[in-house]
Amino acid sequence: MIPPHVLELIDSVYSAALAPQEFDAFMAAWGRHLESHAGDGAGAGAEAIIAHLERAREIMAHVRAGQDGLSRARDLVDRQGHPAWLAAGDGRVLHANAAGDALAGRRLGRVWEVVDSAAAQRSLADAVRRVAGGGETESDFLTGMLDSAPRPVLLAISALHESGPGEGPGEGSREGPAVLVRASLASWSDHMDGILARSFGLTAAETDICRLMSEGKTINETASARRRSIETVRAQVKSIYAKFGVVSQSELARLVTNLLLLSLDQPAAARGLAPADGDPRRLLRLPDGRRLAYRLRGDPRGRPFVFVHGMLLGHGIRRDLDRALAERGHCMVCVERPGYGLSDPPADWQRGVEDFAGSFSHLADHLDAPSLAVVSHTSGVLSACAAAAANPGRVAGILALAAGVPITRRAMIRRYPERIRIVAMTARHAPWALRFMFSTGARLFDRQGDEQMVRKNYEGSPVDHAALVADREVFDLVRAGHALTAERGYDGFCGDAVRIWGDWSDHLAGTGCPVTYLQGGADPICPAGWARDLAARHGHLRVATVAGAGQLLHHTHWRDVLAALTDFLDATA
Repeated sequence: MIPPHVLELIDSVYSAALAPQEFDAFMAAWGRHLESHAGDGAGAGAEAIIAHLERAREIMAHVRAGQDGLSRARDLVDRQGHPAWLAAGDGRVLHANAAGDALAGRRLGRVWEVVDSAAAQRSLADAVRRVAGGGETESDFLTGMLDSAPRPVLLAISALHESGPGEGPGEGSREGPAVLVRASLASWSDHMDGILARSFGLTAAETDICRLMSEGKTINETASARRRSIETVRAQVKSIYAKFGVVSQSELARLVTNLLLLSLDQPAAARGLAPADGDPRRLLRLPDGRRLAYRLRGDPRGRPFVFVHGMLLGHGIRRDLDRALAERGHCMVCVERPGYGLSDPPADWQRGVEDFAGSFSHLADHLDAPSLAVVSHTSGVLSACAAAAANPGRVAGILALAAGVPITRRAMIRRYPERIRIVAMTARHAPWALRFMFSTGARLFDRQGDEQMVRKNYEGSPVDHAALVADREVFDLVRAGHALTAERGYDGFCGDAVRIWGDWSDHLAGTGCPVTYLQGGADPICPAGWARDLAARHGHLRVATVAGAGQLLHHTHWRDVLAALTDFLDATA
């Protein structure tokens, strides 16, 4: 039997999947659970939690299908595989795709006119207002009827938080943000049967009950249709509740309706792995066919060195630092590690570090460099060390900015700011939860905007937070780093998280080249004292500090970083 507190956690999982504003509540519940069970695979109920996290992530991925990468709301409507409308908060139809006009038989004035009955129209109007209101409801699902359609019509209402110029809430709407309304005929299929059987373990009888309930039938009507007693159907529904992790008929109907609509969706077109027009990035094809993306900063014809980004901050640098590198004749080769940006992900998401190390010699050959100096940032130090250890003589030296250290004691993680501590504990004790955590967190940032991202990600580092608020260039660089992490999904981030918050001392010991840590004196993630303790155990490592700097030292204290970088490149020439 699943403990009550685990059931509460599972409920928070689905809440976060369906409503991004519930992400903080999920993180709090998940953090409490980890604190209670760290070290034993997330404790009692772990198997149930794993199953529900995966199901919730699949639902969330489908809900967003076709929306990622689209900035214009009209394009979003036109690309839907089903009838769809862009509507203002007051219901006025701002745009419809051809399938929407065809289903309705005319151009609608108000989006709720798509259904026939007055009661259904009122329900749809209420749902549109709730979703557009920006409160607790991120999406809603309803069932309606059309005279022209033989089966019920499923309607999905979703808030739109990104829209192009002139196509969002400002387009004549005084009633809040625009919403996307999608429709699909409720045609149950063998495909849907398979989804419920494979993903939720439903029997054929339970699947049939879900079908009837998706059509709006009550338990009494379901019992009559199946020619079973009400008590028998109630028992079956209770079993379905347990398998779905819900506690009421309304929750079950919502999830089943959602899955039914999603099962009918046409898959979104996969983005081709190629730089868009005007994108400065280049692609290196590796011997196994995978592609490694990079871009050049500084002087493209200058002496190359490699920059290895961390988990979240990308490879952007300040314009002043870029110009200074060019003036000194240095070419910074900004590699996008496997699973980031345009680089292909590793076959095993937990082996991105080894994947990058294996590709380093091919990158050096491509740049016609017998050896390369490597500069890394934050968690990128692990990949830099792994590359040096795997390719003797090809790495001339490593300069690690705001670097991490191997985590050898749980007490080290306990010193982290709360949000990072939860992520680190998840990576160490329950890595299967990382994908869900990062995906739901990304949706929250999408909804609440950049300011929320700044507040949450850097509230534990006062000096970095202050710089992000005061300096727009720093803010834009950090935002671009988040976009690079999300561009290919979160496998790169998840793989790094599993490794960086473990003991990777073997990679550091095997580098075979000098390693310099340049740490911020106010870095809350890796205090300079930790780096000095590490240097005491590794004779080839030395530590320097920048007073008053945090994780973003190459943005906030770029002159100090330039001085250290110039000395480093001279020493490794």
